[in-house]
Amino acid sequence: MRVNGRYYDGLVRNPDGTFTAIEVKSGGAYDAYFRPGSTQRQFDAQVNDGAVARGQLNGESIEISRVIVRREP
Repeated sequence: MRVNGRYYDGLVRNPDGTFTAIEVKSGGAYDAYFRPGSTQRQFDAQVNDGAVARGQLNGESIEISRVIVRREP
């Protein structure tokens, strides 16, 4: 799923019709995500702080209102 140039691993529809994006990180990618200057983390933080990201899903316009980062081994 691509939103504003950002790819997410999954989406969950929220009761209000917006979506929560799921980002899965493993190994060094998890550490890189939390390094200072990470543009992915900065973008996700803006969404979690109230900015809405807009994208397309199966030709439909959608809004992302939250991002969850999950660490996998």
